[in-house]
Amino acid sequence: MGFRFLLFCFVIGFSFVGFSKPKVKKKIPVTFDQRGGASLGGGRLKKPLGTDFYEKEDQTIQNFLLREDVTVGIGKRGPKFELGGFLLGQRFGVYDPLDRALLQITDARNRSLLLEKYFVSKDQGDVIGVLDRANLTIKINNFKTQVGRFPIDLSKTFVFRPNDFFGPFRSNQFDRNHKLGVDALQMSYPLEPLGEVKLIGVMGYESDDPLIDDTPEASNHTSPKKSSALAYLGYTLGGTYIGLFGGKLRSYPIGGLVAEGELFSGISFRFDGNQTQDPITKEGYANAALGFDWQFWDQTFLQLEGYHNGFGVTAIEKYNSLKVNRYNPLSNLARYYASVGIAKTFESLAEARFILQQNLVDKSQLLTVNGKYPFTENFDCGITLSKPYGKLPYRSKILTEYGAYPAVVMAETGYYW
Repeated sequence: MGFRFLLFCFVIGFSFVGFSKPKVKKKIPVTFDQRGGASLGGGRLKKPLGTDFYEKEDQTIQNFLLREDVTVGIGKRGPKFELGGFLLGQRFGVYDPLDRALLQITDARNRSLLLEKYFVSKDQGDVIGVLDRANLTIKINNFKTQVGRFPIDLSKTFVFRPNDFFGPFRSNQFDRNHKLGVDALQMSYPLEPLGEVKLIGVMGYESDDPLIDDTPEASNHTSPKKSSALAYLGYTLGGTYIGLFGGKLRSYPIGGLVAEGELFSGISFRFDGNQTQDPITKEGYANAALGFDWQFWDQTFLQLEGYHNGFGVTAIEKYNSLKVNRYNPLSNLARYYASVGIAKTFESLAEARFILQQNLVDKSQLLTVNGKYPFTENFDCGITLSKPYGKLPYRSKILTEYGAYPAVVMAETGYYW
């Protein structure tokens, strides 16, 4: 019976080949986009003594970063594959877990550490290889689906970013050309003429909120309970972009708003806001950041931001009731913040920028200054200085937020292709 069936299929197939017109094979175009970079850097950290957060006052840091990303597209409307990663080497005189958190090189809650490999002991330094991009994009008509590891950013503000949920940028991080990828599924559809709708799912892993338990060892097992599912609707009305989102952020319901646009000639605004639940008390809290950019001179911007942190406290004495462990940056402890900054781009394309952040509850400040000079289109160098102001912590007690930060000076040179 099986032989007869195969013979029947062979005869039918041969008939189609014999009596149909020969088809001309069309060559399917394949696009290939490759980009990457390499950088070397070094610097010095001066940390507050007499605390449980650091083991040594002064530290020298050396680091290198090698990054490579490749995107392959099949046909004009066919699938696209993206694969990329980086190799990061860092050396500290003494390894402090807080250093890792301040440098923000991973997101243990939304990406599996099985795709990150340590090659050297973590006692005094790291060499870590990370697969940071691994995704497939399929587009059928105008409906686009992306699955795998890729970045997701719902935020519009720069310094304080309450809607930057996945692989967030640091508040004083100037280089934002590359955002950490997370393990996710995203489906999107454009709304003519200037809108979009998205459905976003982000895989959660076995670690809790960063103020409770976000150790890297906790994120090798998936957790449907701590996964995220969001619906997003964005539209441009009268030159102002407005985005609404809602759903489940890890274990908690959330709804939010983003907006950006121009108020007057040379003055624009940015807004992030959301309503969610406190991971400890289950009470609802509102988080909102509002920023203004004013171009008062040629390629010179004044940037102002204010931040209401619903999770923060209004009394310094309550800082230490928050469960801050050593894997996490000491940020967003207070209820109210503000920042002022100036950004300047020169004719040589050199850039200079400074940001002064202030905790309005304990009056501590963090000043960060950055300069970058491009020698060629592909080669540049930069320097960053960060200086905290505030009362230093005593043992495990935080007296001011930014007073617990180290002073940092870093220099870096990079080549890109």
